[in-house]
Amino acid sequence: MALYQTVDIEQIVTNTSPPIESRWVAVHNPVYLEYQRKDYEFADITQSGGFLVLVFGSATGAAQGNRLFISCSQYVGLATITSLSGNNLVTDVSISLPAGTFPGYANNLTQRANYFIEIQIMPFTGGIIPLASLQASPDTTGKIGVDISGALQSFTSNLDGLPIQDTPDTQTIDENATIRFKYKARELWRPPSGLVTQEFGSLSANCYGINGAFPIGHLFNGNYAEYYPNTDSPKKFITDFVRPKYFEGWPFDIAFIFPNDFSSTDINLITSGYDVNGVQQSGSAVGINETALQNYLVRAVPDLDFSSATNPVVELLIQMQVDAGNIPILNNLFIDVVPAAQCCDGVFLKWLGEKGNRSYYFFNLRYSESMQVDGGDTYQTAFDGISDLRERANWYNKKAYKKLTVGANGISRNDAEGLKSLLKSTKVDYYDKNTGLTTGVLVEPSTFTIGRGDDTLFNVELSIVFPEQFNQTA
Repeated sequence: MALYQTVDIEQIVTNTSPPIESRWVAVHNPVYLEYQRKDYEFADITQSGGFLVLVFGSATGAAQGNRLFISCSQYVGLATITSLSGNNLVTDVSISLPAGTFPGYANNLTQRANYFIEIQIMPFTGGIIPLASLQASPDTTGKIGVDISGALQSFTSNLDGLPIQDTPDTQTIDENATIRFKYKARELWRPPSGLVTQEFGSLSANCYGINGAFPIGHLFNGNYAEYYPNTDSPKKFITDFVRPKYFEGWPFDIAFIFPNDFSSTDINLITSGYDVNGVQQSGSAVGINETALQNYLVRAVPDLDFSSATNPVVELLIQMQVDAGNIPILNNLFIDVVPAAQCCDGVFLKWLGEKGNRSYYFFNLRYSESMQVDGGDTYQTAFDGISDLRERANWYNKKAYKKLTVGANGISRNDAEGLKSLLKSTKVDYYDKNTGLTTGVLVEPSTFTIGRGDDTLFNVELSIVFPEQFNQTA
């Protein structure tokens, strides 16, 4: 009797031998595991008196009268065992067979009635207490599909536990955005005699869930294979923008996943700043703490110190390379730099990106600021005469919110596309540079518009609503 896993969460990253595989998944996409129940696997089928016979090399333990589900190339369906011929099982299925050998499997629906499996999500670091358990029943063929994404989501969070402005040239793991786990499965069934359980199978390889979500049609089925660092086929940093913008003097970081493939390899994060003529003006190469960062989503602040630059820095080049030989493990990332003088009066927003990263943007147009007030219930003032009566109705309560309408004109198509992730984000923060504090805000979906300024440039406008203010109640 056996349970086979037919679908795992890994995706091929490279076609090397052996291939590099990514077991990093977005927990807000389905994380699908599939198993196949095979109680008995037979080497061949034959016929006796026109009836189907399953051929086995050893005893199965099945008995006369047991109900089976059979699957092979010549027959798929139900059968009842009418007799045993040595190790072989004679059934009540009438059949005529061509020449050939026809292996397959059978499931015993009598002895293993009410069959199901249990999946346990286990701690990455070991331990016997599961993080979560799930149960699933098979279809008629014995195939069992289990989506474990819901269990994984409970171990990640939209809350940002990291400072909004880390020290330049540093890297920090994001524990809120990462769940590290293994899993295992076992069979159970409940015949009339009571529940029967099998031992769990072996633990899976190490797996990693990120607080992200990929769109429908994603090539890698919700896996971070296209972001998996490696030396054979460098992949991508995790961003919402093809070319992110750094607004000088404001918070900024980039994200990447860091597997344990490089635990004994020196890796450098290199930042190079260039002026408008492509002449390098600043730069640094910082060694990554491979041991501290491995197996997490990492947020890194590049070198943003331009004090030694002779000319203004307008572009940053970010590279991640193996120190020995300068071999890239991620593709180069170019970042546009917006001078401080162009981002001193406006609104700065930070939001949770689609793939678990953080994104930032400075909106240099502040169209309006208002107080949005929603009326609640009213009550009537009690009175026993009208000569001194000065009021009839008052509010039990009112809800008041500060609302800002902001925007940006003349932005590139790249910026316009990247800003769409702001509209979809479930966690957006307004950053006050004077206090260094963030306030959670809501982007009103119906107010988010992107208009074309000309053939290449776009205008964007949106309204953000601040938290409800505390107010008296009657």
